Amino acid sequence: MMNVHEEDVRVIIAPVRATLLKLEDLVAGITDLNGHDEIDFGQSVGDESW
Repeated sequence: MMNVHEEDVRVIIAPVRATLLKLEDLVAGITDLNGHDEIDFGQSVGDESW
């Protein structure tokens, strides 16, 4: 992914650095407003355990 922008009279193209995501930070962002209810996927079809 690239970031393209104009600076003075030049076009600047630079790579976008990926942000390292941590599960702890993502889970901390879950609220009652953006969370969802459980989803029932039905009976297991393989070796899953519920």
